[in-house]
Amino acid sequence: MPDDGDDNDGELDADFSFSPTSPGVGDSVSFVSNSYSTDGITEYRWQMGDSSVKYGSSVTHQYDSPGTYTVNLRITDSEGRTDSVPRTVTVEE
Repeated sequence: MPDDGDDNDGELDADFSFSPTSPGVGDSVSFVSNSYSTDGITEYRWQMGDSSVKYGSSVTHQYDSPGTYTVNLRITDSEGRTDSVPRTVTVEE
């Protein structure tokens, strides 16, 4: 069947950055979504890698122990589609 161009498959791309990029224990780390959706993002869910979960397009977090943490951002758009992206944060002593 030919594509009529009206399939409503909007674009959805999860992405984020954080700073500082090499935080120490107790430092406040800022996480900012750079995500994109043609249908509008309705939820930003951050798994911080230490059992903490936060919501919002930008969040801050402090780590209590040194180590490597995988932070995952999952976004949901107005059509109920989801996308996620992980990033590694290494926390120094």
